[in-house]
Amino acid sequence: MAVNFQQLNEWTNDLLNEFFNRILDVCCDMYVIDLQQSKQYYLDDQFYNQFPIDKDTLIILSEHMIQFFLTNVSQDSLNDFTKKEELDENVTRIATECLRIRRLQLFKAIAFRAASSRHGYLDNYDWSLVQVVCNDQMASMQSLLVKLTLVIVGADQQRRTLSIEMNKLELSSFIQILQLAEKDLQEQLLCKDVANLIVA
Repeated sequence: MAVNFQQLNEWTNDLLNEFFNRILDVCCDMYVIDLQQSKQYYLDDQFYNQFPIDKDTLIILSEHMIQFFLTNVSQDSLNDFTKKEELDENVTRIATECLRIRRLQLFKAIAFRAASSRHGYLDNYDWSLVQVVCNDQMASMQSLLVKLTLVIVGADQQRRTLSIEMNKLELSSFIQILQLAEKDLQEQLLCKDVANLIVA
């Protein structure tokens, strides 16, 4: 069924913020509860009743946005998506800001979901530097982002590409998370080795 995302162009800023933040809530909480439970929790009747379209249409819009965010974390992907769906600058701006705030949290949730898949594994990765130019009425600013691309093979043997762009602080936080994960893994492996020695 075709999805008409152009309806979002008619929504107020408050409705757009509510929509994108709820969709990101669903995606970001996957490491706490599974995806179906997350949908039931965040996309309840109170959520659906806020918007000026029928519930069935909103469910379809929500499902498509969830599937998009589960595979796309980069700004480039979002820009391509909003351009393809002919969304106006205001919708793009609000979606961009919502994603920017939750980007690292979303990446962690997606990585957790991929790692939880039975026999899933990281097949390849790449990184690059991305220069971002931001112009406003007061000044022109430039900054560098690190773009990390992961190729993950799931239990179904499907290859999925996941990209995320991080600024200096986000990259530092991400490295700390990986270091903690490595420490936890080493402790778990050590405990397993000790248990095996006791059993033997």
